Amino acid sequence: MSATEKKDSIHIRVKRQNQTFFIPSSPNGSFAQIKEEISKALGGDDVISPKLMRLYVVNKNDAGETDANESTTGPIPDAALLSDHKVENDDILFLSFLKNWEGGIDGDNVPEEDEKWEDVKSS
Repeated sequence: MSATEKKDSIHIRVKRQNQTFFIPSSPNGSFAQIKEEISKALGGDDVISPKLMRLYVVNKNDAGETDANESTTGPIPDAALLSDHKVENDDILFLSFLKNWEGGIDGDNVPEEDEKWEDVKSS
């Protein structure tokens, strides 16, 4: 890995319930790429499609420090970049799955209503 690649490389933590995923990325990585990496870690599209996931960013104060209450913003659009939301090395994102996702839900007809998604547990 070159010095430039190391400088542009970050690792983020993605938390869901009792799981934590450590995902390598870059500041210019998209949220869609993060969801794809999580899907691969869980067994790929055959297990859970990235379309059945939502990502949330932990809010930061003006000094760039994590909000003491770990309140979140989201869901974040897939096309957004980590840098758009000031996600830096070792930051935490939160993940939720569509409720009842194991029931063979078509990834092209994913409901938007919040009550159809798992609650985000940030603590």
